[in-house]
Amino acid sequence: ALKAVEPGSDARPWLQEIKTAALQGAQLARRLVLFAAGGEGTTGPVELERALHHSAKLLRTLMGEEVVLRVEPGDSPLLVSASLGHVEQVLLNLGMNARDAIVGGGEVTIRSVRGRIEPGDRLPPGDCAVLSITDTGGGGTDEAQQRALEPFFSVSPGDSGTGLALSTADAIIHRLGGDMTVLGTPGVGTTVTIRLPLAEPEPEGVEASLRGLRGAVLVVEDDAL
Repeated sequence: ALKAVEPGSDARPWLQEIKTAALQGAQLARRLVLFAAGGEGTTGPVELERALHHSAKLLRTLMGEEVVLRVEPGDSPLLVSASLGHVEQVLLNLGMNARDAIVGGGEVTIRSVRGRIEPGDRLPPGDCAVLSITDTGGGGTDEAQQRALEPFFSVSPGDSGTGLALSTADAIIHRLGGDMTVLGTPGVGTTVTIRLPLAEPEPEGVEASLRGLRGAVLVVEDDAL
């Protein structure tokens, strides 16, 4: 419908609101399903850069024009043992959480690099994928940082936050054998950092993109636009 409406039409803002509300409702439903189901699903080697590319398209639509999304993939492909749907869900959750932390204009930067887990760490030693999501929001209070991963904890005004974005992402990452940390600097912003062990490539003849279940969620939202 948006494509059929002229840029200066009075109906365009309303159609954009409808589109955004529908996308947000679908994301909320998906978070609730994943949180309740424990994030289970068929896993296999997933290229992190591919998930970044897919998620960035939707995130740019959801974030709007005031927030600039920067995606900085690593120099070499990073394979993690997961399902593409779960990795994309984590990226969407964290990306939207970063967007919500920004008042007015700002930036969200998503980076992926190869890292190393040393002996004595809480994760097994070895090479890992490091994914970071940084926003230029307020940085949050000490209490907000300490409780950031609690289910249903939200600092969003009114009822605009569900409190499930970070907790659902954290649950998924832990089930994939990784960890997630939140570090905020008041007045500067917040960085969420994820570490995931690297996976071995798929054997020849196995199409990784066929692994996992994909689907669509229809949501009816009764909140006023």
